[in-house]
Amino acid sequence: MERPYELPDGTRITIAGLLDKGFIEKLIDDRVFRIIFVMGSGRMPGAAHPALVSDALFFPEISVELYKVIEGYGYEYEAKSALDIDLEADENLLKENMLISGGPLVNSITRRLMERYGAYLKICFPPESGGIKVRHRKQEKTLWEGYEDAGFLSIMKNPWASDEGIPRIVILCAGNYPVGTVASLRFLLDLIKDPLKREDAKIDGDEVPAHIVKGQKRKYREPQPELHNIESYEVITEKVIKWIESRR
Repeated sequence: MERPYELPDGTRITIAGLLDKGFIEKLIDDRVFRIIFVMGSGRMPGAAHPALVSDALFFPEISVELYKVIEGYGYEYEAKSALDIDLEADENLLKENMLISGGPLVNSITRRLMERYGAYLKICFPPESGGIKVRHRKQEKTLWEGYEDAGFLSIMKNPWASDEGIPRIVILCAGNYPVGTVASLRFLLDLIKDPLKREDAKIDGDEVPAHIVKGQKRKYREPQPELHNIESYEVITEKVIKWIESRR
């Protein structure tokens, strides 16, 4: 049975402890914390559309804030950027810590991740769909109508590194549509900057390193049918859980 919320040595992955020194030290080699920022290309078979530049919003700010944390612990920080097709061409890149942006319809690494872990995650995507799925109290609900601007952040072990006993993590930020991806990236940035925001979701009586967010689109002078930044976002995990419970 897969245990996506645990490192190979059994260490529990949590949002609350994500940036604790003891946890970070498990993800480091030769005193260097390495992470790859992976944006989808939208070029794989079955892709909904080419990926949008908005999927990389907040990458620079997230990297800067991670650098501050790692440097503060006395370690070096090394970040790289890549497309999903780069990791398909060089699978050694799959074994690093990763921040993955975009759902399974634009990012092939997200799709592979959901094929591997989707059945075990409390919040996930079906590999072939962009609809966020939530599992709670033996129910599975897909967030679609009314959740067009929703996305989620989920932290899990890196399966390709874990297969070799190497402790690495994947941080997934993805949405039903691009605005949900942007909202989840902004949420991640805020988690890194503010320790008080680092709380795990409570689903099925467990603390889960994931949250659902809903973005508020920025308004532009000229309408932008697909491409959006956000004005703000709201963490809606608790609302979604209550909605699921009300439909039993």
